[in-house]
Amino acid sequence: MIASIPARCALAGVLLGLAAFAADSFEGATGVLMQLVAGGGFAWGCAGLAAGYVVRDRRAAMMGAVTLLAVATVVYYGVIAATGVRWRNATLEDGTPATMTGLREVAVATVLWLAASVVGGVALGLLGHAIRRAAPRLAGPAALVAFMLLAVAGATLLPMPAALLPAAAVAVVLVALRAVLRST
Repeated sequence: MIASIPARCALAGVLLGLAAFAADSFEGATGVLMQLVAGGGFAWGCAGLAAGYVVRDRRAAMMGAVTLLAVATVVYYGVIAATGVRWRNATLEDGTPATMTGLREVAVATVLWLAASVVGGVALGLLGHAIRRAAPRLAGPAALVAFMLLAVAGATLLPMPAALLPAAAVAVVLVALRAVLRST
């Protein structure tokens, strides 16, 4: 049994990273479902939120969520780099090898998503902590913000033109705000 919260978050990150890599291999409706469950922003957002929800203090909530998301990012892109799935044997339009270009893109994506893991982990950890530990006046809005973030992340997996995604995000926000206004 893993005793410490950071170790549990790191283990969850390893599992999430591996599951996200596996989810990339599915197509069609199964692919959409796998991305929702393991590979997309919705799944990763839920994981960060849960990491903040289960701990007792704000600092641990932030650290747990950041750890989980950062480890998942390193594992996900580490497996991509190790297997060469997205970068090995690639060629440019002129026929020259693009191996180093592809590997560099994996490295850049890793750095960008690590930065997003830190920023998103802090925010999601605090939201998860507030939902569970804060007074109702703060917990309610925290849950609303978390719901809106996760709904928008989930909406990106729907089969719709990219031009409609901002409208879908606005619709989610309006529905959530209406629910809040009706409850007050």
